[in-house]
Amino acid sequence: MTPSKKQILTATATAALVAGLLASCTSGPSITRIDPTTPATSPAPQEPSADNSPAATTGPFATDDEARDAAAAHYELYLTTTAAILQDGGADPERLRPLVSNEIYQNELLGYERAESEGFRLDGAPELLDTTFQERTNNPDTNVETVTVTACISREGIQVVYDDGEAFSIPGVAPRYARDITIDFTPDGPVFTEDGEPNPNVEC
Repeated sequence: MTPSKKQILTATATAALVAGLLASCTSGPSITRIDPTTPATSPAPQEPSADNSPAATTGPFATDDEARDAAAAHYELYLTTTAAILQDGGADPERLRPLVSNEIYQNELLGYERAESEGFRLDGAPELLDTTFQERTNNPDTNVETVTVTACISREGIQVVYDDGEAFSIPGVAPRYARDITIDFTPDGPVFTEDGEPNPNVEC
C-alpha cells in the first residue's frame, strides 16, 4: 500500500523532532498505523521537582558509584523534561535550558518548533532502565567533574499523535537501546553535555 502524505511527513518530521530524545530515528515511509480509537497509555507530563533540581547533586564524588548515580539522576531529569515538552507539542521549551549544554538545547529546539508548526505531539515517554559507569575526570581549574556513563533506555509504546487524533509509532527505532552520555557537574549544577550514538553491541 502506498503511504499517505501524512505518513511520509510523520516519518521525516519525527526523525527531526526526536533527534536528541529518540536518537537514530530514520526518515522514510515505514510507518505502523495505530488505530486512533485504541486508548494509548501515556504518563502525565512531569515537571522537574525541587528534590531533583540541578543544585541537588554536584561533584566531585567520593566513588564511581556515587558519580554514576548522580549522572543517572540528571539524565533521567532530562528525559522527563524533554518528554513533557514533546507531550505538550513543543510548548515552553525553555524549561529544558538549565539542564543541558547550548548545543544540545539548540538541537532539541528544532524538534520542538517543528512539533508546534506541524501539529503533533509525543504520547508516552522514554524510560531509563540502567546505567553503567565508564569514566570521570576532574578539572581543578574550573571545579568541574565530568562523568560518562552508558545508559540503557526504553522507548517502548511511544507514539506520535497529530491534532486530528491520528497516531503513528516512531519509525525505524529499536524499542530499547544503549548510548554513552556525559554530564558536567559544575559549581552551578549538572549539565548534560554529550550523547553518543546508540551502541548495538550493548544489550539492554
